[in-house]
Amino acid sequence: MFSFSSVAQLGQQKGEIYTIKGIITDKKSNSVLPQVILELIDKEKNEIKVVQSDFDGAYIASFCSKKLMNENLFIKVTKALYNQEVFSFKVVSDTIINIQMNSSNSKKISEKEFEKYRRTITKCGLIVGDTEYDLLEYETNSNTYMHYCTGEIKTYRELIDNKEILSHWIMIEK
Repeated sequence: MFSFSSVAQLGQQKGEIYTIKGIITDKKSNSVLPQVILELIDKEKNEIKVVQSDFDGAYIASFCSKKLMNENLFIKVTKALYNQEVFSFKVVSDTIINIQMNSSNSKKISEKEFEKYRRTITKCGLIVGDTEYDLLEYETNSNTYMHYCTGEIKTYRELIDNKEILSHWIMIEK
């Protein structure tokens, strides 16, 4: 009975939102690499998040610290005509992680193989400048949301008023 309650308490621990960002470059030429897929994974090879670098090779990703095991984050990078690689980093707070990709050997990913890895990356949040739809959603949405990392509960209106990042919240009640 005691061990059961201690496991339940561990499940209630709150995490923090960590943001990592950086630039992806070619290891040999040092030129930036656009549209690289970055898969953030934990030690057990569970996916935490997937993002894609922009046209300037820059990426940014936020995730809950509870997703990490022993502060270890693994990032698998994939780009056509480059080697698919997995890098390991220790992350204890917001961090800048610049990654250099290697294109120098025969294990390069073909364009066809790369298409298998391509994922649609969506961004959450309201468009700047109220449209009629956004205003209607603000007035009528009475859903309740839970922060996926801290467990905090807020209404949709509170999220918008506090300029929260909507992708950090999960709808729990309609």
